[in-house]
Amino acid sequence: MTGKNNYRCPDVAIVLPDSRAIPCGTFYFGGPDFVVEIVSDYDRSREKFDFYASVGVRELLIVDRDPWRLELYSLKEKKLVLAGRCEVVDGVFLGSEVLPLSFRLVAPANPGRPQIEIVRTTDGQR
Repeated sequence: MTGKNNYRCPDVAIVLPDSRAIPCGTFYFGGPDFVVEIVSDYDRSREKFDFYASVGVRELLIVDRDPWRLELYSLKEKKLVLAGRCEVVDGVFLGSEVLPLSFRLVAPANPGRPQIEIVRTTDGQR
């Protein structure tokens, strides 16, 4: 995300058309507007916060699978701060300020993994 010697690779990165990130062939100089990190065993997702903030990532969605939880962080005064948290039992939607989307965890109909419901806030499309 910012050159050859200092980089991090999120699971999902979204760069909007009016982004401050500059395309440089195989990488961007500067941070994407929105990134997703899916936490797994021995993962270092939370260790990337300072780096993401330093390159200007505007929002970060953490998908944690043990226990299942979504956390949305927003860039405020050069730090990524918790904007909201959602667990399966509470059904809370986390609304992005960067994308016209909101996210929440939905309990599975049968035993298994919950699903992430994504709703487009402009028209309610799921």
